[in-house]
Amino acid sequence: MNNSNTIPEYNGNYNSCEHETIGFSGKRRPLTVVYLGHPDSPLRIFIIAGQHGDEKYGRKAVIRLITSLGNSFNSYFPSVRVAILLDANPDGSFRKSRTNESGIDLNRDHQRLDSDETLTIHHFVRAWRPHLIIDVHNYPSRRRHLLAKNLVINHDLFIDFPTNPAISHSVDDTPKNEFLKTIQSDLKSLDFICERYTIVKPSGRVRHSTPDVIDARNSLSLRYNTFTVLLEGRNPTREEGKAGREHIISAQYQALCAILKWVQEHQDLFTDSRKYVPTEKDKIAIRSKYRRADQPFRMSLKNSITKMTDVVAFPNYTPYLEITKYIELPSAYAVPLDKTKVIEILRRHGFLSQFPNHSKVERVEYYIIQSVKPSTRENRSPRKILILVKTEQKRLHNFIIFPINQEGGHSLAVFLEPESKYGLHRYNNMNLSIMPNTHYPILRVL
Repeated sequence: MNNSNTIPEYNGNYNSCEHETIGFSGKRRPLTVVYLGHPDSPLRIFIIAGQHGDEKYGRKAVIRLITSLGNSFNSYFPSVRVAILLDANPDGSFRKSRTNESGIDLNRDHQRLDSDETLTIHHFVRAWRPHLIIDVHNYPSRRRHLLAKNLVINHDLFIDFPTNPAISHSVDDTPKNEFLKTIQSDLKSLDFICERYTIVKPSGRVRHSTPDVIDARNSLSLRYNTFTVLLEGRNPTREEGKAGREHIISAQYQALCAILKWVQEHQDLFTDSRKYVPTEKDKIAIRSKYRRADQPFRMSLKNSITKMTDVVAFPNYTPYLEITKYIELPSAYAVPLDKTKVIEILRRHGFLSQFPNHSKVERVEYYIIQSVKPSTRENRSPRKILILVKTEQKRLHNFIIFPINQEGGHSLAVFLEPESKYGLHRYNNMNLSIMPNTHYPILRVL
């Protein structure tokens, strides 16, 4: 590998690079992937840009990655083959809107896969089998509740990794922390400010991202055991002008290079951990809650009046997830044939299924919902649910079977268990309503 500390920046043309149309948007605009690196390279990395159509600087950064390296990519990253989705939401980009043409936020659609665009991304991941995915975004630095205190987020970059507790992590906590520190150090040497993705709520509570499985970071990691990194660059303000825009594009470009470099140097972490195929009685976390840290979180924020940087302490810091519910996996889940929307989602995710032998009696578990404390927010799982588990022998007429012993089969528990915090039952149109004194329709096949 070239020993230079920085990767060159060159304004070339990417049209001559190897590229492929992997699908189309709702308005039939092409979803184009550009490839860099040798096809036989041991590491495959998939970079997604532009899921939100109004985040143009991330798209510009990945184009710079292509045009800056061009034919020299192999000299810097000889072990890496990269596939770059230049614009995951071309309809939204055309309209300069966050959502696609149908009003779907693509980075909130990775569980249901309602859009053509997210469905295409999942098809590509299943076919191309990347070892790492980088999801590129931009974020607004000005938040109303912080501006009320004359504070503005001024980090050039935020980085985060998967946090859902059901994910079978291909990268453990120690390497993840080393990864973050290395990227921060590399970027600091280039005068860029990088921190782990941080959310400051209006209440003053601070946490890192979310364990929900609706975004690419958690969903792709859960379903395909593919370590997925979130890379968010700050949206430059008008006052920063051209220099500010250039600064953010360069920051994301250099962050991409730093990530590729680190992954190449630690490729055994990725090439040695491939498919996770669960088995019956594996324990899977389906519910968790945030736990507060003993120490406050300190974050550098810019004063919107003085323009000086202040270190602000937030005492309500909840960086930890405490698992509150495990389940043991059954051998399969039996979904009634009339739950067509549930079956459609599972098939979009590529889960294998089979029809039961109608002459065979299966031993199954089913749930009786005894009491429920619903959430006050839409599309959220109940805050509390009390269930009774019963076992019976049953012929599975009018059911379809989804075995768990397939790649990502543990995702079925997250999607289908009634106590799962992120189950499909939270969506009203799934027809999986959880009401007291009712039978939950999905069965566990033992």
